[in-house]
Amino acid sequence: MILEIAIENFRSIGAEQILSFCSTDSRGGNLGNVTALPGSQYRVAKSIALYGANASGKTNALRALWVVRMMIGSSYRLGEGESIPWYDPCLFYGENHTAGSRFEVEFIVPMGGVNTRFLYRSEERR
Repeated sequence: MILEIAIENFRSIGAEQILSFCSTDSRGGNLGNVTALPGSQYRVAKSIALYGANASGKTNALRALWVVRMMIGSSYRLGEGESIPWYDPCLFYGENHTAGSRFEVEFIVPMGGVNTRFLYRSEERR
């Protein structure tokens, strides 16, 4: 299960933004939407809602998930020196717009409670 996703320098997202699936409500909240992971201290939301003003980055946060999926499932097809099709750094992020985007996904394997991080930093070319 995904615990959290960190996104930096991607499309309209400049500074690091973290999307967390971990429940912090100690009062119980909507218990039907929370799963306690056996063998760990984590309580994870089964679903979350993204809301905010128009043009605030909601769609780009979802696109970041798609980019991570593409990197894991399709990057092996790219040849050395080929342009990465989903390379899209934030153009408004000062001098860092030339640096690659950064995606970090923390997840846990429910059986055994193994906590793992996947970090991907994109560059313009492979």
